[in-house]
Amino acid sequence: MSTPPDPTRRTHSSRSGAPDLVILAAQVTGGPVARIQLPGRVRLGFHGSRIPDA
Repeated sequence: MSTPPDPTRRTHSSRSGAPDLVILAAQVTGGPVARIQLPGRVRLGFHGSRIPDA
């Protein structure tokens, strides 16, 4: 059984220079469903959590 991809990704905006937290739908190829611009730098080792439906 394979684990689905994590629907959140941290990205870096070259336009603003600020990091973003991107939230993706189950169909990752469709692009983000939300983008949250974060106020400061986020460590490269930062990881989020995925909680599957119960």
